[in-house]
Amino acid sequence: MARYFFALDIPNDSKQALSAIQQRIPPLLPKPTTLENLHLTLAFLGDITPEQKSALVDYAALLPQNASKNTRYNLIADHIGVFEQAKVMYVGLAQQPAWLSSLAAMLEAKAKELGIAMVERPYHAHITISRKVKSMPVPMSFKERIQISSFSLYQSISTPCGVKYLPEVTFSLTK
Repeated sequence: MARYFFALDIPNDSKQALSAIQQRIPPLLPKPTTLENLHLTLAFLGDITPEQKSALVDYAALLPQNASKNTRYNLIADHIGVFEQAKVMYVGLAQQPAWLSSLAAMLEAKAKELGIAMVERPYHAHITISRKVKSMPVPMSFKERIQISSFSLYQSISTPCGVKYLPEVTFSLTK
């Protein structure tokens, strides 16, 4: 079985801006997330079967069709945080829009329906920028607007050079 997750696709210009934020954090981050791997997780699925994957892809393909035509898929990233227990540093959002919470909840509910064991915790939208972090950095001011147009089913692949996240199926949020 392979490890999968659903995530919002971050456009390249926003990835560049997030990378610049990473570089401004003193001291240097212990294990920064590579530019290619920056994403905002919607639902971590873990190891899933081909049958579960197929059912999730079919379900996810229907979600954009049900979205409101007036929805603007914008995010504003404005702070750095640390999940101390996990030792993860992240870029957080000024507010978590209803469309984001709803999309994450629908994907998680479908995964549970398919028998995928999901971690029980409140959804906290964030973009991981480093792992193995020991302390909170000095607060910094920024405001990065991120225009989202799609989400993908990603496969997590371990390599000798670290983990790579590869989008396998992408779903457009804009019609």
